[in-house]
Amino acid sequence: MTSADEQQDSQLDLVVVEDSDLDVEMLTDALHDAGINIVIRRANNEVAFRAAMEQKIPDAILADWTVPGFPGARALAVAHESYGKVPFLFVSGTISEASAFEALRRGAVDYVYKHQLEKLGPALLRAVLEARTQGTLIQSEERYRLLFEGFRDALMLLAPPNWQCLEGNKASLQLFGANSLDVLKGLSLLDLSPDLQPNGASSAQAGKHKLEAALKEGHHQFEWQFRRLHGDNFPAEVELLRLDVNASTMLLAAIRDITERQQSSQNLFDSEERYRGLFESAKDGILILDGESGHITQANPFISEMLGMDMNDMLGKSLWEVGLFTDRNQVEPILKELKEIGYVRRDDLHLPSKNGNPHEVVFISNRYRAGQNLVIQCNIRDITDRKTAERLAIKYQSETMQSLHQIVAALVALNEARDPYTAGHELRVSELAFAIAMELNLSAHLCEGIRITGLVHDIGKFTIPAEILTKPHGISPQELALLQTHAQAGYEALRQIKFPWPVAEAVWQHHERLDGSGYPHGLKGDQISLEARILAVADTVEAMASNRPYRVSPGLEAGLAAVESGIGTLFDASVVTACLRLFREKNYSLPPAQGAF
Repeated sequence: MTSADEQQDSQLDLVVVEDSDLDVEMLTDALHDAGINIVIRRANNEVAFRAAMEQKIPDAILADWTVPGFPGARALAVAHESYGKVPFLFVSGTISEASAFEALRRGAVDYVYKHQLEKLGPALLRAVLEARTQGTLIQSEERYRLLFEGFRDALMLLAPPNWQCLEGNKASLQLFGANSLDVLKGLSLLDLSPDLQPNGASSAQAGKHKLEAALKEGHHQFEWQFRRLHGDNFPAEVELLRLDVNASTMLLAAIRDITERQQSSQNLFDSEERYRGLFESAKDGILILDGESGHITQANPFISEMLGMDMNDMLGKSLWEVGLFTDRNQVEPILKELKEIGYVRRDDLHLPSKNGNPHEVVFISNRYRAGQNLVIQCNIRDITDRKTAERLAIKYQSETMQSLHQIVAALVALNEARDPYTAGHELRVSELAFAIAMELNLSAHLCEGIRITGLVHDIGKFTIPAEILTKPHGISPQELALLQTHAQAGYEALRQIKFPWPVAEAVWQHHERLDGSGYPHGLKGDQISLEARILAVADTVEAMASNRPYRVSPGLEAGLAAVESGIGTLFDASVVTACLRLFREKNYSLPPAQGAF
């Protein structure tokens, strides 16, 4: 036999009915960790399952109990009807014991929970071994030997009446320190045990009960103290699996050295002691609930103090009974959500306190498995002080914004007193710029900043003589140069005011153009802020749509045509497109020139 043939013969061909990629990966890893080489053909619906079975009869079928559209019960029925000789095992995290027993009655050979995947290897090996000995599947003795030897845990086949070793794999020789199988043959597990177990029980008496349980129940798992042939004792986990081979019964013993695990357990105990210290001293309230009923099983001192209840009085109660929620109707959706996604967060809870002032808290809950049990951990953080500080900050911010609006109103009024036209222009530019910003789906904060900037974008004109601003005829080059200084003057006037937006910078740049032809600095492209690019379009459209002292308005369409012709050269394309859409598709119209506030 070539090495390639040997590798193929040492592989188990499995059909796996499973919809979760992660669970398939975990299942594969568990079998590889057990030393079983596998080839998986996956199916998550009935058509794919039948196709996989028709392609090649597998060594075994593994199926989840809950697969959407093709539940495990249906997969078992299909397999039992057409492929009844193939071992069928459930690997599930949700199957109940009642459902599992019913599945066994209907033809499944075993079931393994997903949180106990270390049991999958022995269970699968037993199923395949029974199928082989009954002559239904694995026909090659050599193939069986490769599978048996490749298993990483010690395997011993025990024969009646004294349950002595008939066969053992290489791992069993290494575990007990034997140099050949002949050394182990004829020895029972009791022969490989000290006289007494660590709890003081007689190995002979206790071992008898373990054997009886395995024969009665079909499998039995327990921890046991063994003795190596050279005399050292070691702890092990043992799983005895009953094999019904034609008319006789044998036992397959899977033995795993757990010396390191026991040391880890001690380390875990030490960690749990440290956790207990953290649990007791935590400055968050912590409740541990039973994962099924939702009843409190543990409470730390902080939540006891927060609620004004003795910790012992909380035990066995539900969340609404200790005041975390007003009634059962609030809690039941939370428990349902926990069962579905394992996580819940609530940020709006108010808890009563002993002094009558309610606590504002954040409630975070997780549902997870601790050993064999499902638990729910609830963390309750008191954020009363933080919320109070946030409200004070909001109040301060509101007062600050009110002051800024008052400043802007005063500046607009000042300009209006000098030049009523300028004030009306600023209002219309402000509203159009705000509408463009909204059309661009900018944030509410940014849109408000653009609105405020529009109201004061020409504030620098207070430095320009009124006779130039209101001159009824064309102005001279010298007067134009003076007029263009208003952008710089506006920046100088506004930069000392601490706005929550770049108001002064946008006022400074609102006459800049993408190609560098604008003023006062000839900025280009992205050197110009978005706020200034929006103001540039709004300012141009409004100026051409309104009358000036020295000319009659060319009209709105002329203004829109002007910015449209400057797309990409003078004006930002996205800003112009949004402006055109407002007027041409959404019937936007410039507001009348009224008071700014």
